Amino acid sequence: MNRTSLALALALLACLTACSPKQPSTPSQSGQPTKIQLGSIQISQPTDYNSFIKIRNTELVNAVRNKQITPNQARTFLKAQKLRLGMENPNQTRGLDKILKDQGLDR
Repeated sequence: MNRTSLALALALLACLTACSPKQPSTPSQSGQPTKIQLGSIQISQPTDYNSFIKIRNTELVNAVRNKQITPNQARTFLKAQKLRLGMENPNQTRGLDKILKDQGLDR
């Protein structure tokens, strides 16, 4: 395992640990979705497929555009959330990759 692979594996593990809910995935008592720290920002934690897509298409893309997180941090977050939600193909981020490529943010 090279250094890059090891670093990505550790980042995914850290994100999985940080993203794992201590209680069932439900909005907080105030009705707001749970927020988790990702880099220097807080991102809403998706509760279902629709909120996952919304967060991917808005919060994550905007954070990458504003250089608050890197594309790899966004990918790692999405992989962890797909795994947590039991979604298909948790190791794939094709949707995010396409959006970032189309907007010239994939570097």
